[in-house]
Amino acid sequence: MKTITIPLPTPATPLAEFIERWYMTVAHGVRHTPPGLHTRYKMETFVGMVTIHLQRTPLLSDLTAANLEALKALWVQQGRGQVFREVQESMFVSVWRFAVDLNVLRDAPPRCSQLRMQLSEDEGTLWHICKTKYIPTNVRVQSVNTIAHYRMSLKDMRDFLGHEPTTADLTDDNIAGMTRMLMAKKLAATTVNGAAGRIRALWTWMAKRRLVEQFPVTQNIKEPKRVPRGWSQEDVAKIFAVCEDLPGTVNGVPARLWWKGLHYVLWDTGARIGEILALRWEWVNLETGYVDIPAEVRKGQERDMTYQLHEETLRVLLSMRRPEDELVFPFEKCAATLYHRYRKILLKAGLPSDRRCMFHKMRRTVASHLQAGGHNASQVLGHSSAAITKESYLDPHIVGMVSPSAVLFRPNGPQPEPERYMPVATKRTPVLSAEDWL
Repeated sequence: MKTITIPLPTPATPLAEFIERWYMTVAHGVRHTPPGLHTRYKMETFVGMVTIHLQRTPLLSDLTAANLEALKALWVQQGRGQVFREVQESMFVSVWRFAVDLNVLRDAPPRCSQLRMQLSEDEGTLWHICKTKYIPTNVRVQSVNTIAHYRMSLKDMRDFLGHEPTTADLTDDNIAGMTRMLMAKKLAATTVNGAAGRIRALWTWMAKRRLVEQFPVTQNIKEPKRVPRGWSQEDVAKIFAVCEDLPGTVNGVPARLWWKGLHYVLWDTGARIGEILALRWEWVNLETGYVDIPAEVRKGQERDMTYQLHEETLRVLLSMRRPEDELVFPFEKCAATLYHRYRKILLKAGLPSDRRCMFHKMRRTVASHLQAGGHNASQVLGHSSAAITKESYLDPHIVGMVSPSAVLFRPNGPQPEPERYMPVATKRTPVLSAEDWL
């Protein structure tokens, strides 16, 4: 058999060429599976980030500690999420290390941030207990996202302690210290409480099984109550206009149809994005427009939900349907990629694209416009009480509100006629009957 020799790269080799010709083939040759489309997409994103930072085509020689630190600072400045920063840093170091292994670069890369390192699974560590005992026996901690959140919370605890957390580290002082550390990073109170709450949940579970002696007593920090915000009618029109002109495909479906269909279904149902991404063709009646979503794919997994789609939505869905698809909106990439693409759509529409403007804002938009039209938004959204809907979903800019400035007299204006106001009962003012007041 003839041996094929691949010439080694040099420090002047373009980074994208090195990744495609060497890293994605040789480096992955020792792994169980070849690189998939998702891996290639992440690498393309990584190269794009370096290109934007350098303002030119990046070379292998650009894999330096100075550039890595500059990129990490840039990602923080851009408000990139924690997972995104971890993944990008890991890829930078991984490609760099492979170049050193090939003797193309001399300087070894630094270790990834402590946050990126995998948790130890040694017996006695909290991650070992969480993975082998807590998760298998807790039916409420089964989704991939929930397990990932527990892993991230334990990494936060490790950052505070400086070592792998064990049962001996389950103290209120450590939980409070971790909370203060996360607050110092300017994280949202909801994020901080979530991280500390997962540690307390694991601790409480261990205490109930007498794996530790004491229960936690620390409490959550106060979370500011944000006023719900939805999209205006003009904003919704801008989003749909951008979707109409999107190029390319999503899992083989024209992107303009995929995204337009997704937004039509979100608008017609007010459902959460998780429900819609799990939507199967067999649940959709294309003749009547009724959609029956089982409880298993809904939040809480308690109640089925029935919606009805508009005929315009049905036409879009029919135009994008393929015989081989089981899901209405197939998407093989990760959730981070989906949100990243949605953020680009919002930016192209000239709209805010922070974390409060993602898919759930469309649900708040539907609820607000329903309520403004005199309908019961709580019933449509499947909430157990109207208080939940009002507190978390109804935008007062859309629904309207009673404002003192709109109904009270002006302090420096003409005084109101006395007969317009019911006298207030005091110790000196007798209570008048309605007949006497009239």
